[in-house]
Amino acid sequence: MSDYVLPGALAPDLGVEQLRQLFGADNVLIDERLPGAEGEEFRGVRLFDGDPTRRARVYFQDSEKLRGLSIVVVDEPRSRWRLDNGLKMGQTLSELTRLNGKPLRFFGLDWDYGGVVSDWNGGALAPKDGDPVRRNARLGLAEDAPTQAQVPAGDGEFSSDDKRYPEQGRLLRVGELSVSFPGEDDL
Repeated sequence: MSDYVLPGALAPDLGVEQLRQLFGADNVLIDERLPGAEGEEFRGVRLFDGDPTRRARVYFQDSEKLRGLSIVVVDEPRSRWRLDNGLKMGQTLSELTRLNGKPLRFFGLDWDYGGVVSDWNGGALAPKDGDPVRRNARLGLAEDAPTQAQVPAGDGEFSSDDKRYPEQGRLLRVGELSVSFPGEDDL
């Protein structure tokens, strides 16, 4: 697989064996302690654990039996993975807004859901009706951002065109991409 696109061949009914067929057995590592929100840990799979450019975390609806793909997360800065809608790691908030064609909304930084894009405001990157896969992006501070950068923080929702943060468009970048699949009842 030379093209690392999410969701690609990934689907909610895949399990460990299908992942091994897609990516090679040596590239599918069962991990008992994948990180979750608020310090939780989950049993899941790491794809390409030894290669940060291809590493991804795979979570399941049933974490005991590792069945029912739930979410696939990529958060390595130089990841080769991208979303099928054009989003990729390192894109600036300004680039996202341009791709979307409209301002977008996101949660402020510095908490468990910090930086998550919460609303594409009906733009080009908004979920399409009937699409069972949700494409997600999380913003973070650029590596070269000044320590005291003025960017939205806290559990409030902010807009990409918020005049209180004139530099956020270049200071905030995609730091995580994910795709999430329908719940177990939909399998």
